[in-house]
Amino acid sequence: MDNIIIDVKNKKYESIEGEFFPISWGVYLHHKYETWKYDAYHEKNIFCFGRGVLPIIGGNRLIFSFRSPLWDGFHFSAMGGAGYVFKNTGLKNVAIIGRCDSPSLLIIDGEGENLKIEFMEIEESYLKEYKNIYDLNQYILEKFKEKNYRAFIVGPASLNTDMGAILSHTVKNGKFVEGAEDWAARGGVGSVLYRAHNILGVVYYGGKGSSKEELKKQKELEKKLRKIVEDHYNKPYTKAILEHTKKYRYNEETKTGGTFGNNYHYTLEITPIFNWKMPYIPKHVRIELHKKIMKYFVDKFNKEAIEPKNWTNCGEPCPVL
Repeated sequence: MDNIIIDVKNKKYESIEGEFFPISWGVYLHHKYETWKYDAYHEKNIFCFGRGVLPIIGGNRLIFSFRSPLWDGFHFSAMGGAGYVFKNTGLKNVAIIGRCDSPSLLIIDGEGENLKIEFMEIEESYLKEYKNIYDLNQYILEKFKEKNYRAFIVGPASLNTDMGAILSHTVKNGKFVEGAEDWAARGGVGSVLYRAHNILGVVYYGGKGSSKEELKKQKELEKKLRKIVEDHYNKPYTKAILEHTKKYRYNEETKTGGTFGNNYHYTLEITPIFNWKMPYIPKHVRIELHKKIMKYFVDKFNKEAIEPKNWTNCGEPCPVL
């Protein structure tokens, strides 16, 4: 079973036959359910996610697709690390339709012979005091730390705005790995998950993973992909990867690292601010605002992460820290 649709209203799921990549999965279902006919927060705005299937470095990204409340069209957003654990469930793609009667966590249990879908209701009183996404993250850790689990969850902004994001954090030996958190944060992905479906997050675990036959195919494909990269760049695969991921790691030119540290050095006065209103803000004002971003955000990030070399990867085996 590779693909399932979960009706969270009736707490049932059905298997869908076919070969889909994560985004083609979303396109197929949004077309099938004609989601353009409904409001972005209607329960028929089907929420889709799936893992990348290329057996290469960074090939297990978890990719979400949905109809965005921000621009009213089909949209997708991705995060690293989260797909690497998701493959243990034996699934490639999941879709959520319907709306839970109560705010809930969706649990996908792939440990047994048959896939199990469960729901954990969250009390309304908890949501009234919900002000920090890391509180929910810790709550889930305490419930599932005995499992080899991963979760993706929404924050408080998803409850009341169109711009909610999704967080996922690497867990090892029952603890969060400091710095190994990733975000899908484009298009209001978290807002759709919660406001359309009443789902605060998805927890998944399992031990099945890929079959021996699938693993053999993956290894053969990995060799072919490595050869394509090495023939094109005329250098070892890992070296080519490191050269083309400079922005994500420490960069000697900027003396900082990661997309957070490096992007602001390149975007300067065209840095997206105030919900993409920068084209209407005078250039000299944008320059002054960018100076404040560098001082109060990037400099602090450098002191907390870059100077102590507090680096790790997203949770997927990868040389990019």
